[in-house]
Amino acid sequence: TTLVQALVALKESTTHVPPMSLSKPFKQLELNYWELLMYQREVDEKKSENKCHRCLLREQHFDVLDRRTRCLTDIEELEYSIGETSLSLMPQLDAKMLVLKQLNLVDTEQVITLKGRA
Repeated sequence: TTLVQALVALKESTTHVPPMSLSKPFKQLELNYWELLMYQREVDEKKSENKCHRCLLREQHFDVLDRRTRCLTDIEELEYSIGETSLSLMPQLDAKMLVLKQLNLVDTEQVITLKGRA
């Protein structure tokens, strides 16, 4: 109780202290902080409503999704490299087709005849 009495006595002995005036940059910083805090609260609420965050198999599901994403990325890279390789071989294919045409081993629809396959 002596502490309470000391605080009451201190309060009565001090004069009115004016509130601290904040500078404009500090006010902006405080506003940004509160906006960020409110955004974080909204994200937490959405997260708690999402059934995936309560799933017992969440880690396994994320692993499956990660493997699937890596496989799709690998497929895209392979398709790109195959396309690039086939484009680099196109001049050779055109030259071979020209020789087969000159030897009359290709019909009018660009299909190699039986004689040309032998």
